[in-house]
Amino acid sequence: MLRRGLFAFCRLLVALCSILPADVWAGSIVLRLREEATLAGPKIRLAELAEIETADAALRQALAALPMGAAPLAGQLERRSRAELENALRSQPLALGQRIEWQGAASIGLRTASRSIDGAQLTELARRHLQERHGAAYAALDIVPAGAQADVAVPAAGRLELRVRAVPDSPLRPHAAVWVDILLDGALYRSSVVALNIRAQRRVLVAQRDLGAGAALQAADFAFALQDLAGLPAEPAAAADMAGAVRLRKPLAQGQVLAKPMLAQAGMVLRGDRLRLLAGGAGVQVETVAYALAPGAAGQMVQVRLEQGGETLAARVVSAGVVTVDGR
Repeated sequence: MLRRGLFAFCRLLVALCSILPADVWAGSIVLRLREEATLAGPKIRLAELAEIETADAALRQALAALPMGAAPLAGQLERRSRAELENALRSQPLALGQRIEWQGAASIGLRTASRSIDGAQLTELARRHLQERHGAAYAALDIVPAGAQADVAVPAAGRLELRVRAVPDSPLRPHAAVWVDILLDGALYRSSVVALNIRAQRRVLVAQRDLGAGAALQAADFAFALQDLAGLPAEPAAAADMAGAVRLRKPLAQGQVLAKPMLAQAGMVLRGDRLRLLAGGAGVQVETVAYALAPGAAGQMVQVRLEQGGETLAARVVSAGVVTVDGR
């Protein structure tokens, strides 16, 4: 039994010798590290770093394609020591069990063959993105560079794609920073930020006289004007927003732009409103007068203060000027 097992092991050993590269047994792999190398793309291959000497052509081809880390960013120079490269090679499955001898330079200088992306091209992409995203909302939208945009170096090899990151739909500001991602063969290589100055104009409603908080809005109180909106803190109101019994939440001075957050829609109670307070229980209903201490829409609870006695309590908004307290 032992003899048959030994015979089978010998046959297996002979078979392995016939299929494994001769260099595994002969130990004849020599890597001659170069002094400098210019890399084609963002990933380093062993063949770019060293001359590979081995009698097995298939093994030499496989070693040549081994990845050895990321290349320096285009336009930059880096040095890698032989010790770093030896450690990187030991982690490769193909190198396990191989007897590899390093010769040549003690370190290698690496740079990536590069091409340039024109900074003006990046600026135009960012400008056009903002124009397409926001242009329809403004009567006039002027977007200009905040300064000269630097060119960006990228590897000479590979399929290049420029992709603008989506900007929020919030109102535009006088200054914007738009990111442009640079992809190489579908993978993000680096990003560039483009600074832009913005002048956005729209027809807005401007108050023709001073209006106090709680005032009912009339079309005659406003006139349309073309105004730069990039620096406004809130979205301007449109004529359609004033339909119905709309009031102001807070005072609006003559010449100010009417903004949507300033509007209180029909049925809403505002702070300081004089209210009818209805209280009922056991078939009896009582009505008194109270004042709103906070704004609230129909169905919401608000704090009110009774006109007589000054007591504060919570009441539910029924409609404009009417609140109710159950059980009182």
